[in-house]
Amino acid sequence: SHDFKCAGLDKCCFDRCLGEHVCKPPSFYGRNVKG
Repeated sequence: SHDFKCAGLDKCCFDRCLGEHVCKPPSFYGRNVKG
């Protein structure tokens, strides 16, 4: 898990567009995002 690199409750997930792991807020996962 890479969550320790993120501030607050943000989660670290791999962004295929950026080609790297990025921090995203938990609410991000509530949207229709496939990947």
